[in-house]
Amino acid sequence: MHIKISLTVLAVICGISANACDICGCSAGSNMGGWSSFWNVNSVGVMFSQQRFQSTHPTLFENKTPEVSRDDFQTADVHFRLFPMNNLLISGQVPVRRSAQYEIDQSTSTMGIGDPSLSAHLVLSSSTDSAKLFKHRLLIGGGVKFPFGNNTLADDDENLINANLQPGTGSFDFPLSASYLMKADKWGAMADLSYVINTANENFYQYGNRFASSIKIMRWIVLNSNSSLWLRPHAGLTFQNADWDLADSRVHRVNPYSKGHFLYSDVGASLRLKDFILAGSYQLPIEQQFAQGNIEALHVFQIEINYLIKTKKQ
Repeated sequence: MHIKISLTVLAVICGISANACDICGCSAGSNMGGWSSFWNVNSVGVMFSQQRFQSTHPTLFENKTPEVSRDDFQTADVHFRLFPMNNLLISGQVPVRRSAQYEIDQSTSTMGIGDPSLSAHLVLSSSTDSAKLFKHRLLIGGGVKFPFGNNTLADDDENLINANLQPGTGSFDFPLSASYLMKADKWGAMADLSYVINTANENFYQYGNRFASSIKIMRWIVLNSNSSLWLRPHAGLTFQNADWDLADSRVHRVNPYSKGHFLYSDVGASLRLKDFILAGSYQLPIEQQFAQGNIEALHVFQIEINYLIKTKKQ
């Protein structure tokens, strides 16, 4: 017998709440960063991301071989950016999520609208030198994620499906973030920090708070005279850390198959073609330790397209 999403087994044998998160790749819908510039740009866009993990499901008995599953999380985020004022950025996103767990003898998949979010950021610093060779910009802010997505999907036996496979979390959560971008002539760097404060849902399951940071080195390659066509490759590192999930927040009972961190390498590029920005990145794990070593990240892939509605250079 294996510790997996047989929630009746978990509840009866392990004493864990029937909504506990099973061992399944961390869906971490917090892909921070994204497209950033030195202009106040109103835009709409779509970002597709895929995260792939391998999960080892421990056995309840020593003479049993642990089962291994592949866990895929695919998300299409419809998002917008709006500058109602020069120093204020309002942004929001609505995700559509497909999650799947593939085992030897069965597979489980779900699809649906996830939890939308709305954020506000202040432009605290934005300046250039007189020769326009050096620019920098700092944004800091936060927002709220709303519990809109379904988090009560069940299988054919009416057992609640793994919490990480649900489109939504069922909780109000509060992301905080800061982003710094600088450019010196054709080279630049961007650093992102974010922290997500998660709350308990109606079933008292509470995801651990999440911290993420990234740094990227970039180079601008201008392909025409008026800068409406350029290429910007980048390379960098991304770090993600998750605290303990609470299987029952009322008594602070932790889910033992949570908590950990991932460190990824990150390579990608952005291409501007007039009023469109196309961006993509690929991440591979360098170092990781998550869920007592039972979850292994394999890769993260992202591709994004944005349409620039209004461009006003600061």
